[in-house]
Amino acid sequence: MKKGFLKQGSLDQVLLYLFAFALPVSLGVAELFLFLAILFAVCGVFRGRECFYLDTKMAVPVILFAIVVLISVFTSTRPELSFGKLHRLLFLFLIFMVPGCLNDAHASLVRNLLLFFILGASCNVIYDLLRIYRHCAAGGELFDAGSMTTPQFYMVSVCVLAMVGTRLFPFLKKKVVFVFLAALSLNLLGLLLHFKRGVWLSTALAIGLVFMLRRKIWVVLLLLLCACSLLLLPQVRARVATLPEEFSSAQGGRWVLWSEVAPALVRQHPWGMGWQAMVHQDLVAHADYVQPGLDHLHNNVLQIAVELGIPGAIVWCGWMLSTLVYMFSGVRRNATLSDKPLMQGLVFGVAAAFTGLLLNGMVENNFDDSEIMLVYCMLIGAAIALRRVLSRTGN
Repeated sequence: MKKGFLKQGSLDQVLLYLFAFALPVSLGVAELFLFLAILFAVCGVFRGRECFYLDTKMAVPVILFAIVVLISVFTSTRPELSFGKLHRLLFLFLIFMVPGCLNDAHASLVRNLLLFFILGASCNVIYDLLRIYRHCAAGGELFDAGSMTTPQFYMVSVCVLAMVGTRLFPFLKKKVVFVFLAALSLNLLGLLLHFKRGVWLSTALAIGLVFMLRRKIWVVLLLLLCACSLLLLPQVRARVATLPEEFSSAQGGRWVLWSEVAPALVRQHPWGMGWQAMVHQDLVAHADYVQPGLDHLHNNVLQIAVELGIPGAIVWCGWMLSTLVYMFSGVRRNATLSDKPLMQGLVFGVAAAFTGLLLNGMVENNFDDSEIMLVYCMLIGAAIALRRVLSRTGN
């Protein structure tokens, strides 16, 4: 360990790095590191250190969302459930801690945060390989071994690696190139093995969109070629072939939720039923058949509209749209920084990863998932930190 690594203020950084590594591996451990980081950061504020940085453009929608959540908790139809999830508001501190604690003129601290996250995701792929192999060896179905949450970690890692790698590849040493390709291969494999069509499509669209903005059309064509080549795998073809089932009322899946259940619940609770207050019985009451155990609407906007009401959905959508504008204005601004490939890669990677999460949120309720909500907050904080680096360096 280098001398001075744990100097005043750097303990916050270490805890954030440990949080980022643990997030794809264990939510409980990640929350522990995050809450400790928040505690030390608050103590640091009283000692005169800058541990939080509030960018006005990003702070306003976050604060409005927190207010809406607090109001919904006290008006909830199931206050015991809403109060039980109130600790998730602490996740929002991450948005302001990342640019506050990871305050570096060369963006190396933000790079480290994302590297720790990618390292944790890569380690989790190895665990996933063993878990899925044992599941199938015991007679289980391959498609049943996947999860909704885990492949989204791999999606974020792939987006960041793809963007950073295409900018830094000519400058990397051979050993670093090997590590980079190993991490990218592992996360791509993890992404594939969960067989979640929404995450596949979201990853390709997000990366393709950013490369189109960078005028790298050849990369988009390469993505299309890779996507078509995946159809050579019979398991992939099988998953694609079952896509029409999602639009069948008999399956009680997404189409039933979006066309029947969600509109009925919004009409019944125009001001919201409460933060995280939805249960399976609420869905069953408004449809002939809903998949057993399902307790969410497979769509972020619809879920927020039912939980926090129409005003809450407007606030959340405003927050997400303003964040997209904030990130992609950074992409446009960084397009001319050819002398700063690391900065370019990080800005592009964060924007692509955030876009991927939002796209996947159109077919999955990923914002209500604690792990993915933390990833949202981490990426927003990273975007603010990178913008702050640019402003400090005069760009």
